[in-house]
Amino acid sequence: MSYLSRMNLHPRRRGTTDLLNNPWKMHAAVMSCFPPDLTSDGNHRVLWRIDRSDHAISLLIVSRDQPSFTHLQEQAGWENQTSWETARYDPFLNRIQTGSSYRFRLTANSSTTLRTENRGRKQLGILDAKGQQEWLIKRAEKRGFSVSIPDPGADPDVKPTFQITNSALRRFHREQRTVTLATAQYDGILTVTDADQLRKTLTDGIGRAKGFGMGLLTLAPAG
Repeated sequence: MSYLSRMNLHPRRRGTTDLLNNPWKMHAAVMSCFPPDLTSDGNHRVLWRIDRSDHAISLLIVSRDQPSFTHLQEQAGWENQTSWETARYDPFLNRIQTGSSYRFRLTANSSTTLRTENRGRKQLGILDAKGQQEWLIKRAEKRGFSVSIPDPGADPDVKPTFQITNSALRRFHREQRTVTLATAQYDGILTVTDADQLRKTLTDGIGRAKGFGMGLLTLAPAG
């Protein structure tokens, strides 16, 4: 069982600003939507993402259990108006079929792992558009869907199936250290290549830094 939730955040409240400026604080606020006995379970995956438009700021959450936003409403919502909704996610997931196409959005930590001289590993953020495009195309193959960018010199009438609509290098404090994340927002059309694997991707996420609002893939009808 899984749930998809959305909460609209009040753009002019100080609490909203504090949470948006620090993904670590937002992570703590999201996890507080669930009882401690659930969040201490290592199998309890919670994905979240912030979506922005000209008129709204929304917090999306995909979770195994139903969240409660009461405390978050007091901090970053409207005082006298409920501003969230939660729905069972499974009916939508079960309708996904191989070969279907959907509009999608993904905000991800675009990074790669490099080996160091002492046989250790280091995460390196990817900031160039070509590298970010290749990052998604490579991961899509193993996660049940396909997206594409035409090769140079291809038919000019062949358009890419997605674009990078936002890219940034974010720095924020987590306890006593500074965290740096390379982020990319992808929007476009995907084609389902493995329905079962894509269902798993939609509840497990893609890439690293999921606790900081990365990796949540969402779909909408392509029409």
